[in-house]
Amino acid sequence: MYQAILQGLKREKPMLIRYVLVGSSSFGVKVGVYALLSRVLWPQGALYIENIIALILAMIYNYTLHRFWTFNHQKPAAGSAGRYIGVVLLGSALDASLFYVGNEMLKIYDFAVLVFNSAFTAFLSFMMHRFFTFHSNPWKRKQNVIQSSQANYEYKAD
Repeated sequence: MYQAILQGLKREKPMLIRYVLVGSSSFGVKVGVYALLSRVLWPQGALYIENIIALILAMIYNYTLHRFWTFNHQKPAAGSAGRYIGVVLLGSALDASLFYVGNEMLKIYDFAVLVFNSAFTAFLSFMMHRFFTFHSNPWKRKQNVIQSSQANYEYKAD
């Protein structure tokens, strides 16, 4: 069992590194677009509107890189854009709820909650994107379908 877990982690490592790089650069895109809008192009604009615009552009960037780079070994996934939006909305709701509970109700330091939530929701999002969002047949039972990040094909596990 332990060996199987280590082999799985080794197999997923390149994809996980790409996932972290895309997520980090997406944050950079959001901050950059927001700064450009709020400080240069539209300094008197409503900040929440500028934030929404930056978020939408970062999400498009994020989806595109995940689809064509992070999860490129998987077969084309019809409907993946809709599933991506659903996973992002679910992750955002979970993050906001956990932040409220951790900071407002339990009185945990806000940055500690922020760091924990970011790591936790990033892990859950990775798993959801790996096995649902970008999977060619997300409705199939997962123990019967594995798409290896080491190969460009789908095979059935025994």
